[in-house]
Amino acid sequence: MIEQKASPSSFLRWREIPGGVWTLGFVSLLMDVSSEMIHALLPLYLAAGFGASMLTIGVIEGLAEATALIVRVFSGALSDALGKRKLLAALGYGLAAFTKPVFPLAPSIAWIVTARVIDRIGKGIRGAPRDALIADLTPGDLRGTSFGLRQSLDTVGAFVGPLAAIGLMLVFANDFATVFWIAVIPAAASFLLIVFAVREPDGIAPTGESKVFDFGRLRALPRGCWLVVGLGALFTLARFSEAFLILRTNQLGLPLAIAPLALIVMNLAYAPMAWRRARSPIRSAAWVCWPLGSRCSRWRRLGWRLPPVSWARSSALCFGVCISASRRACSPPSSPTRRLPICAAPRSACSTWCQASQC
Repeated sequence: MIEQKASPSSFLRWREIPGGVWTLGFVSLLMDVSSEMIHALLPLYLAAGFGASMLTIGVIEGLAEATALIVRVFSGALSDALGKRKLLAALGYGLAAFTKPVFPLAPSIAWIVTARVIDRIGKGIRGAPRDALIADLTPGDLRGTSFGLRQSLDTVGAFVGPLAAIGLMLVFANDFATVFWIAVIPAAASFLLIVFAVREPDGIAPTGESKVFDFGRLRALPRGCWLVVGLGALFTLARFSEAFLILRTNQLGLPLAIAPLALIVMNLAYAPMAWRRARSPIRSAAWVCWPLGSRCSRWRRLGWRLPPVSWARSSALCFGVCISASRRACSPPSSPTRRLPICAAPRSACSTWCQASQC
């Protein structure tokens, strides 16, 4: 009988991760720093600077996120058809970088809505091709670790962004425009990094399919897949945008400059789970993580009745665990580039409902 040698823990093999994956991780980190610096302040900017209502902010957030999720499906299929992962990923990062100067220059809400939607289109375009590029660059036994590394660096950016926004708001006396201009710098660096420092591997053959997305293939998906998609859509109806977390924190008494602290706490809860979520087998914990996320979501909603500081801390922690646990249950690390837009419409509907009911 031949003994199988146990493979070392993927956590201990991070030195074997290809340089291109590390570069893509830092691309994600820089773009997330820029995006979170803006998004952590944007709800407050819309409400304080333009007098936007809760309903308006809800519609903007729902439209933006739904757009990103829907575009992601077509970008993955187009990536397969063309065999050009880097081109589409760079296009997505370029669109996001291009929109950043619009926020400090915007004379009206319409400009911000346009910039927000284009930014999310860029996110939708880059997501699947970037993940496919990571899979192309990485040996099969390291893919989980590579996806976890990229997600972890992305989450570091999501932590640093709001932290930088808080510090800059304190330094520049709540000058939103100055903070938004500074956020342009990491976005530009992210775009330049993917253009000049990432090399697409040879041998990616385009499928040459005439249809960017064949809806007929949906009929071939197994019943279990539709069950996961349906449960994911149902679960997401209970979610609300992070924008409301920030607005509520400010409403409960935290100053404008400190309100993004809620996002920092949320990402502190999310970050430790990101690496483990990506590198552990999907079947081993899917039905544990999903109830965990659901339970945290309910705790988060009950937290509205807590005192301001306790509410901000507990709600943000539950939000982070909820997102990470739910994603752990829904998406394996080596998922294909063609992804179903789980919860695109429900999230949009939830955002609008949450705003109309004043949460």
